Amino acid sequence: MEFGFEGASIEEIARRAGASKQTLYSRYPSKTLLFAAVMTERSDQVLASFSSMLMKGNNPQKALTDFGSTLQDLVLEKETLALQHVVFSEARRFPELAKTFYDLGPGRAMKLLSSYLEQQSAAGKLKVADPEIAAEQFANLVVGELLRRAALGLGRRTDMAGRRARLKAAVRTFMAAHGK
Repeated sequence: MEFGFEGASIEEIARRAGASKQTLYSRYPSKTLLFAAVMTERSDQVLASFSSMLMKGNNPQKALTDFGSTLQDLVLEKETLALQHVVFSEARRFPELAKTFYDLGPGRAMKLLSSYLEQQSAAGKLKVADPEIAAEQFANLVVGELLRRAALGLGRRTDMAGRRARLKAAVRTFMAAHGK
């Protein structure tokens, strides 16, 4: 995060990790593969918590509230904002970096939410015609403006009451459109 993707050398990464350059190269032949491994580990942890919130038996309103709250917390974390900044600034020169970031992070979360919405529709608890679009819309309702402001340096965090008010409004809006 400190040097950007291109500026971070394998030598410096190895030094800070307390490993040899040869050890890193034997496990990860490129920085892109090292980045993918780090992203996979981080997203596995995050998605495990998202999965438990979206259990089939959970009430959709509660599940969406829990998912949205965790999503807000995640995207407004200092480390997440720094990672997004690096990826966005390097995306044109390293399109594989952007694809890896999206596929392993936001893309996986949207697939998980989309699958949940599809299951809830099949169970008759929601009426969602296009689960992928609905998942994207819900995520944007929950974090869109908060993330935009944070990415522009206009305040990483809105006060907790403001964040929760946005979340409550997002769930209410989503349930009005898709609830039974």
